[in-house]
This record gives sequence, structure tokens and C-alpha cells, in this order.
Amino acid sequence: MQRIGRARIVRSETPRRSPGMFRLTVLFLMMTAGLLGGWLAYDGVTDLLGGDGGPSAQGVILRVEASSLTVVDSLTLRTNDGRTLVLKIAPDAARDPREGFVAGHLRSHASLVQQVEIFYREQDGDLLAERLEDR
Repeated sequence: MQRIGRARIVRSETPRRSPGMFRLTVLFLMMTAGLLGGWLAYDGVTDLLGGDGGPSAQGVILRVEASSLTVVDSLTLRTNDGRTLVLKIAPDAARDPREGFVAGHLRSHASLVQQVEIFYREQDGDLLAERLEDR
């Protein structure tokens, strides 16, 4: 503290950051950038390969054949390039509701003419739908 005449000048000390906190912040930012870069690289590679590495088709669902409210047997897809594909649902995908093959979900896409992408495989002359993604 200094005195100038009758006035006092008070200098406040600014709190200093510890070097450990700076290192922690830099480490956090580097990890975040690494995770983000890895995610973007993975997303780009899966887009180039067609999702899981298999063929896929984008388009609108024209028809859903279902044996019950939840079990889908097959669907007809009109692709963006004009082809019409009839896809059966792969047995492993039919059992997993996370794959998107629920009759009500597919019918809502068909009635609203919403774009979907379906990843499929060929087996014994049939196209077996494995996964559906909303577009």
C-alpha cells in the first residue's frame, strides 16, 4: 500500500492460476479434440463404405407387408435413382427394435413420404434388410 498525499492506493493481487490447472485444461481440450476428430473420421468412413460396409439404398417406402402390428415381413422401397426394391427383413434385425423395422414406424414413413436409408445384404437371391436410418 502506498500513500499519495491523503489518498491511499490499494493494489489488489490478482489470483494466479496454478500450473496444474492450466495443464488439466490443455489436456481436456486435447482429449475433446481427439474424440471429436475420431468421431468425424469414423462417420466419414462409414458414409463412404455405406454404413456397415454393406450395400445401402435411399428412398421412400411404398409398401409394408406385416403379419402383425409389430412384425414386418417385407417392404418395398422406391430408391432415389428410380429402382424398386423388395426387401425381406433379416431375422436378426427383426428381433431388434433398435434396427427400426417396426410396422407402425415404417408405415408412418410411407404415409408421410419420408426418406430412409436401408442397409441390406444379399442372401440366396433375396435382399435382407439389416438396418434402417431416418434421413
